[in-house]
Amino acid sequence: MYMCFCVCVCIQTTTLSLFLISQHYIPRLQSLASNPSLKPAFLVTNSHLPWDPVPQLLSLSIAKAAQKNLVDSLYREFSGSGVHVGLLHVEGVVAPENKVLNPKTIAERAVKFWEGGVAGGEGIRIRE
Repeated sequence: MYMCFCVCVCIQTTTLSLFLISQHYIPRLQSLASNPSLKPAFLVTNSHLPWDPVPQLLSLSIAKAAQKNLVDSLYREFSGSGVHVGLLHVEGVVAPENKVLNPKTIAERAVKFWEGGVAGGEGIRIRE
């Protein structure tokens, strides 16, 4: 019973809130898409958990899979309207001393992904 409660709370706080945020902001982003100098984007960070779940992190693994599914659906629905919807999968522990998984490199990859706009695709994987 406790496990079911944890999974439900985790899904509600992550996926439902992401859905509500998308309902609020995607129409605003669509209105910006008519300006060719702008690159409106709805980008979400995720992890490796949607395809490589960790049993000890069951509720988080399920929530990340649900988030991925939601963003994939938003991508299919809104990428044609000029809004870049995508996932940045940061796959591992972020630390300044890591070669790839450090804040600076992740930020650079995120900006490059954003700069690609809708043509940049649905997601990128950032991993060591």
